[in-house]
Amino acid sequence: MFVKYLDIKIKLKIIIIMKKRTVISALSLCGLIIWFASCEPKASTQESVSEVQSETEPFNYEPTVFPKDTTKLWMGEGNIESDTVFIVGEGGPHNQLYFEFSGKTVWSTIPNFFNYYRVHIFQSTMLNKDIYHWREEFNEEMAILEADNSTEILHRAIDYWKRRGKTVIVAGTSFTAILIPHYLTTRGNHADKYLMSAGRFDVPVERWKHYLRGVNSRYDTDGKTLFYADTTRGPNPFRGSYYFKVSKVKQMIKGVLGRYRYTEELQDMDLSNLVVAYATDDTKIGALSESELEWLKNKNVPVYVTDGGHPGPDRKLVELITNGTVKL
Repeated sequence: MFVKYLDIKIKLKIIIIMKKRTVISALSLCGLIIWFASCEPKASTQESVSEVQSETEPFNYEPTVFPKDTTKLWMGEGNIESDTVFIVGEGGPHNQLYFEFSGKTVWSTIPNFFNYYRVHIFQSTMLNKDIYHWREEFNEEMAILEADNSTEILHRAIDYWKRRGKTVIVAGTSFTAILIPHYLTTRGNHADKYLMSAGRFDVPVERWKHYLRGVNSRYDTDGKTLFYADTTRGPNPFRGSYYFKVSKVKQMIKGVLGRYRYTEELQDMDLSNLVVAYATDDTKIGALSESELEWLKNKNVPVYVTDGGHPGPDRKLVELITNGTVKL
């Protein structure tokens, strides 16, 4: 269609020129035709780029692609010949590991830590930083996909080392502590030990609904009373557009994970290799509810409590591992 239009346009130009009896040399006429025709390749190239973008960017950001080399899904250090692999999962969702820029982890003081091979797993938002640069929208479908991609990273890490005959210990804090029950629900129980620090099994319904609206919330120091942001006010004028893009991704991913009722999903699973720690005054995740605690008791899962705020459960588990109360 574009070529036909171009041919007609060129012919009309030539007729007009002839009617005006303008003397144009054959060489000039050829140059004129070439000049008009030169527009065609540009239009064709732009359409091809547009078609490619529409096919490769269905979610308004570059798709998350898992590397063929599974070891690219984490940062590892230590003796790779060790018979034990200690997988560390951080809070989030973030676009960079705390370990990556600090080289530190709270677990480094536990006995034998440096005898293990240590694996610091990425999250989907670390593997694909373009997620935080979504163009038109970041919706529930995308959040489900990227939440599951983070769980898939954990799954591939566990599977990789179990296939090599290793004892695998998973230590998950905050966001990864919520990925652990999601992993158990969707992939099964394949690691040798799980340390679940500052996580939840049943996020309050109103909280995950707020998350899905892109709204964050926090708990009072009692670990039970929730405070929600005032959604009637406009956006913070002291925050740029990128801040709101990042926040939307984080809340949506937390929302789709929080929608699960893991106390129901995991009712029939043996959880004897799970250890749980929580804080009564955790203002980020909240304290475990009475129903969660009762469920864990019935499942014979050891639960340890502290009043050290959101970082407290990590420190409590380190203390208990060090004094031999919790065995790895």
